[in-house]
Amino acid sequence: MRNIFCLLLTLLMLILSPFVEAQPAAKKKSPPPPPLPLSKWENKMPTSSQPKDLSYLVPVISLDPARKPDYKSSAFFIERVEDSSHQENAGYAILPRDYRRQPVYFAGKMESEFSRYLTSFAAKDSALLPLIIRIQRCYIKEKKLTNADILASVELSFDIFCRAGTKLLMIQHISDTLTGEIYVGHKREYESILKKNLAGLIQYLDTLAAIVRNEIKGREFYLTEVRLHEKTNEDGDPDTLFIDGRSYLQWSDYRGTPLSENDAYIYGGLYIKQLKERKGNINVLVFQIEPFIIRNKSWAGSNARTGRLLNNQHYDLLLVYKYALELKSTLGKIINTRVFLPEQIGPVLKQVSDAMLSERKRYSNETDFGNNIQSQLAWEEKIDTEIRELEQQ
Repeated sequence: MRNIFCLLLTLLMLILSPFVEAQPAAKKKSPPPPPLPLSKWENKMPTSSQPKDLSYLVPVISLDPARKPDYKSSAFFIERVEDSSHQENAGYAILPRDYRRQPVYFAGKMESEFSRYLTSFAAKDSALLPLIIRIQRCYIKEKKLTNADILASVELSFDIFCRAGTKLLMIQHISDTLTGEIYVGHKREYESILKKNLAGLIQYLDTLAAIVRNEIKGREFYLTEVRLHEKTNEDGDPDTLFIDGRSYLQWSDYRGTPLSENDAYIYGGLYIKQLKERKGNINVLVFQIEPFIIRNKSWAGSNARTGRLLNNQHYDLLLVYKYALELKSTLGKIINTRVFLPEQIGPVLKQVSDAMLSERKRYSNETDFGNNIQSQLAWEEKIDTEIRELEQQ
């Protein structure tokens, strides 16, 4: 029995032997490969998933016309949009990583971009009030607060003009600065910010234009002119002397009764006369500035009539003439840009007159009415120089 068992075991091993794999002999370990040269390492350095050029975060601003504007003006149409900003671009943004400044650009010229968008909200009816929108400033600035946060601002400034007949009138100056904090890695949305605020501007202009249109309706508009009074032989009042900067003051110009034999007093100032003239077929509204003295209200005592005092008083009148030139320059800058011009003259005249009285008082005190010769000479040089500069403007 035992022999039969051994025989069966032997047969079983013979049958299974083809399926048993032989174990390979142990191999000797090979040394590690040498390190790659530096150039190879550079080629195998891991790269960031972010692009190297981050300018995509600051897209070009394109103010395309609104397809379906939710508001249309009812009181004005836009005659044109002008750019007086003299900007090379729309500002700058700060990029992440190196925090360098990236210029912000419009897709086209600034006035063209604004015009395309604004006119899509404005009426086309030429019977309405024509407006000219002058861009004074549209500038984007960013300031780094932290490595992640940026303070962004958009400065907007416009001058709004309307046309009444042949006259261009400035009706409003509008300026605002929009600010907010953003993440430095966010894509900028200045285009949508501008569009939103310009749409609001249209609604404001519509309200403004309705008011202005009612104010100027039926009014006659003139070309305007500012000038100094020119002394002529036709000046009717012998007691009024107009100061022209060329005539010299005389003791005969003091015609009032002296209140003191040792003192002198000169009565002078500035006055603006409004005249209406006709030049060809054009109405001209003239604002004539008249620097003057009233002879019968000016007086000098017999003991005060010295050459030194007369020279001192002469330069006192030249101060009046200097401020007449300044008033002419100031009014000339605003006279064609205001709707209600006569109402603008009073405050300007008061401001210039107050400054004139203050300087005349300082002149008299510092020169001691001509007795302080050194101070008198210094004031004469100052007054002559300032008049010369103003006359050359």
